[in-house]
Amino acid sequence: MRARPVYDAHSPFHFVQNCTTPTLILHGQTDPVVPIAQAYEFYHALKVLGIESEMVVYPREGHSIEERAHQIDFQNRVLAWYAKYLK
Repeated sequence: MRARPVYDAHSPFHFVQNCTTPTLILHGQTDPVVPIAQAYEFYHALKVLGIESEMVVYPREGHSIEERAHQIDFQNRVLAWYAKYLK
């Protein structure tokens, strides 16, 4: 099987029309594993579908969040998201 069909079949974007859950996307700007363009594409698709969504991009960060201030922000955002949607 060619790479593009495999990618498309497993891409979250391929299934975005099935999403109904509020979604928080936290992404490193320089992520070499998941290109930032994919995060923007997914976020935009969620917004077009009317799904409650938020996206935060951490500058200078890759696939994991390393800077202490970003780690704190990351955790605070996750906790706030849980408090809002997991009542």
